[in-house]
Amino acid sequence: EDGIRDYKVTGVQTCALPISAYSTDNGVTWSSGTLPVSQTWLSVTYGGGRFVAVGNGTTAAYSATGTGTWTSATMPSSQNWNTVAYNGTVFAAISGGPGSTTSTAFAYSTDGSTWSGVTVTSNRWNTLTAGGGTFITVNWDGTTLVSTNGSTWTAGGNLPGGWQTNISY
Repeated sequence: EDGIRDYKVTGVQTCALPISAYSTDNGVTWSSGTLPVSQTWLSVTYGGGRFVAVGNGTTAAYSATGTGTWTSATMPSSQNWNTVAYNGTVFAAISGGPGSTTSTAFAYSTDGSTWSGVTVTSNRWNTLTAGGGTFITVNWDGTTLVSTNGSTWTAGGNLPGGWQTNISY
């Protein structure tokens, strides 16, 4: 017994359709759900008892179950919201992604339904992860920012190389 009684895997479709997919049997079978708008949905995460999804535009979505119909939420600005993560107390989303040339908008929310915006100084943020109560994001040249609350970001160390496109905790 692993303690998981109602495991769900939820994904969002990365095209301009309002479709989500979910599985209640560890990915063996899949069903479709309905997202609130047709836009390119790019990232989904789970935390605080709900799923949260972000994508291109001003609309985010949240769902307590990850199934069926999702509820619309408004992001603070129209961006390419490419990644969302949960650090145990708050959700954070970043704009940008590989190939982006201007992406200084971040957002945070305690519940996935009400979002506040944050502007950071550098750009071209590619990815975001969370673990141990801390968010970390990396941009195209290996620059990192860290935050414990999603609203205040401070410089982290620089990663070697460049064109960093993914990070995980």
